[in-house]
Amino acid sequence: MRFHLSSFSLFTLATCYLTTAISSDKVIEQSNRQLLRQQYKGCFRDNRARRAMDYFHQRSGSMTVGDCVYACRELGHAFAGLEFSSECYCGNTYDSIGMANNCDMTCDSGEEECGGSLALSVYATNQEIYGDDYTSSPTATPPDSYKGCWNDALDRAMEYEHKSFQGFLTLPKCIDACTEYGAKFAGLEVGRQCFCGNEYEKHGPADNCNRKCDGLACGGDWSLSVYETGISDGSMRQARGQGTSQCIATGWGDPHVVTFDGLLYDVHVLSEVTMLKSKNTDFQIQARLEAVPGQKGDPAVTTGVVVREADATLPTIQVSLAQSSNSEQAVTFLDDCHVQLFVNGRDRDITTGSGRDDAIVIVRNRLVKVEYPSTNLVLDIEIRSWSNTCHLSIDYILMDCRPDDDLIGILGSPDGNRTNDWMNEHGEPVEIPKGVDEHFFKPAYEYALEHWCIAREEDSYFTYESGKEFSDYENCGKDYNPTLENIINDAKQDENNENVKICGDDIGCLIEGEILGTEAAKVYLEEPAIVSLPPPTRMPTNGPTIAVQPSSIPTLVPVPSAESESISLQEIPKIPPSGSMGDPHFRTWHNEHFEYHGQCDMILAKDPNFADGLGLEVQIRTKLVRFWSYIKAAAIRIGDDILELEGVVTNSGGNIDTKYWINFHHKGELTTVGGFPVTLHAGSHDRRTLTIDLASHFPGQKIVLGTYKEFVKVDFVNASVESFGKSIGILGDFRSGKTMARDGKRELHDFRKLGQEWQALPTEDMLFHNVEQPQFPKKCIEPEDPRGQRRRRLSESTIAEETAEAACASLKDPLDRKDCVYDILATQDMEMVGAY
Repeated sequence: MRFHLSSFSLFTLATCYLTTAISSDKVIEQSNRQLLRQQYKGCFRDNRARRAMDYFHQRSGSMTVGDCVYACRELGHAFAGLEFSSECYCGNTYDSIGMANNCDMTCDSGEEECGGSLALSVYATNQEIYGDDYTSSPTATPPDSYKGCWNDALDRAMEYEHKSFQGFLTLPKCIDACTEYGAKFAGLEVGRQCFCGNEYEKHGPADNCNRKCDGLACGGDWSLSVYETGISDGSMRQARGQGTSQCIATGWGDPHVVTFDGLLYDVHVLSEVTMLKSKNTDFQIQARLEAVPGQKGDPAVTTGVVVREADATLPTIQVSLAQSSNSEQAVTFLDDCHVQLFVNGRDRDITTGSGRDDAIVIVRNRLVKVEYPSTNLVLDIEIRSWSNTCHLSIDYILMDCRPDDDLIGILGSPDGNRTNDWMNEHGEPVEIPKGVDEHFFKPAYEYALEHWCIAREEDSYFTYESGKEFSDYENCGKDYNPTLENIINDAKQDENNENVKICGDDIGCLIEGEILGTEAAKVYLEEPAIVSLPPPTRMPTNGPTIAVQPSSIPTLVPVPSAESESISLQEIPKIPPSGSMGDPHFRTWHNEHFEYHGQCDMILAKDPNFADGLGLEVQIRTKLVRFWSYIKAAAIRIGDDILELEGVVTNSGGNIDTKYWINFHHKGELTTVGGFPVTLHAGSHDRRTLTIDLASHFPGQKIVLGTYKEFVKVDFVNASVESFGKSIGILGDFRSGKTMARDGKRELHDFRKLGQEWQALPTEDMLFHNVEQPQFPKKCIEPEDPRGQRRRRLSESTIAEETAEAACASLKDPLDRKDCVYDILATQDMEMVGAY
């Protein structure tokens, strides 16, 4: 179980009090137990992902009710809750999830009621126990910074949600985070969400900020308790320039360039180039472009970037790809992309940051942020790999647009006029060709080569690793190579060309497809540039050590990679999807079908290192109906996000109600899960599908959650070793196909034991929005005679087996057909074929 601690000092204090309580005369004696029972508030539900009480304090082998109540009282909490016989929680509220009826465990001392599995025995901590003037419902005086209670909605009142907290949320944590973010206000919602922004009044005032943190208002359901941070200018340094698109330019992929004013063209110069410079100062940003190995036509990718600021006291920062893992201080990303950091010409381990406060370097997963706080310059750099070629995609962000600088270069001038974004080294406009194709081939190449190619070593700010020098990268005298243009023209003439079908007349898309593959073309259309993405809504999780811990790093949608050691795009297995469905039937990674009938929450698949450390867990909830069961709900967590889907139901008006929750909000805003796009599709009257597209990390792969009536299924489409090779759960081992026990050593052939083995444990987070029985240590509820009675039920079916077989005949997989026939006979419903 993840124990959420408000702070180290609080935890230390709690431990101290508990230890003292156990050994001192403060422990409640037997004679006072009756008084304690008078303070008993009842048995209440808990939830691993959304705790009913704010603080976990201690797990003790000798826990008593008195110990827990005393510790929570001394720490200033109104209530104490005991769970699972030995766990102590404290808080000022306790009933947000509702009543429970399974507080059936005694404390480890064996004499007192101490909760149950995800159930809290709650006691007030007031003066009736200790005889002092402590009140039962303390509420702290709101600070002067409190701005009141305000409505929130899917169209958020505050633009950024901060999700990096590993423990329970407190007001100081949220305010500190939003202060670091550069926002004027911090808003707390439902007692556990933190939002930052410069405005909060969009949806008007509210009156239901009834959740508390440390006795202070911490919002409510779709309501924000808003506090000032003390920031006066609201610069929101890391907000990626929302609403100021002319202050963001991008270079990505091939490399495609989007200027500050939105002009799109390609730069295939194989040299160091000037991306941006000031005519008034020494400020300059340079990039290094290298050829894609083994490709015709000399297509280029970005492999390095260096920033030199006008202020000579600020360090020159360079992020570049190294030749190998043995290069100086190189850090490996994506298995084969080796990245170096140079600060004023000296190499550093990039995961340790720049070592300076005036130029911050932060790493999260495969994102690198370079920020100069004093000049409002930010580079968001993403390490990518396509077709075994590592490269950088970069957002160039000028938070204030540098109005006092006269900026020129490949990225253009941020003046709102794209017609002057081609210019010479003196800033004089150069005519931009009218034909869109010309922005990608010879005219674009000759423009960049003539005006922005760095031909002299003394003009370069790059530092070179051992064995490399300026001349290894300089090709400013290289003539235009028409091969790439010819490849594209030939493709356009081929009516059967798959990339042409995908891209149409989009030249940039065609270049991606012909050089890097069809999947790259698809992603190009989905993500034409990083700059086009919406503002960030979540933090990336895990990854390399963070050198400087800011409150937030804007999140880019995860990007394509084909760097798997064991499988390529062409080798993605074309087997039926793995997963679970219907009755419930399970389909292992190797397409073995089996059934497990019981009622409980189970782990379908789990991998904490999924997608470069983002993490994934899929749980299913089954329901028993006499002698068979079905999956009634499924929940999936990727990163910090949880998506839950329950079987559809018909409401009083005869319409179908799609029952889904996103981060415990019923029908909340549904755009991404863990950064992966998610779409809701309403099929026939009783079908709904939620599709999570994993293509940005795992081309061609998806996770599909679907409903048919009250039945729920989960499909892993085109799963590969790269994506799910390290997962555990009831679906078995991906590589061997074996159905394994939790210890990873025992293979289980008895599927009844397998189902019991993978029941969700208290050590695993609750992903569902509510708690249903049974919960461990209560075992899955199974039919009394899962084989004999089911067989008799099937033999008494009023639907002939031949009729069921005819109904299921359209299913391609013979095992699916068998399962389908079984479901029809078991449920006496011919429409069950629709579940497949």
